[in-house]
Amino acid sequence: MRRLKVTELVAEAHASVPELPAKHGRLLKEVATRLEATYAALSESLARLDQQREGNAQ
Repeated sequence: MRRLKVTELVAEAHASVPELPAKHGRLLKEVATRLEATYAALSESLARLDQQREGNAQ
């Protein structure tokens, strides 16, 4: 299996949920949702850090 980007991994996980037993599907959906939220927060934090660095460089 090739290494997926985070957004691709989340999409694949959500797409796989219907194929799983309900118990495992709920768990995978929760993990994918949390990964997506964590990635969004990290991306936002890194963007803010870049903006701060640009502001300090001037």
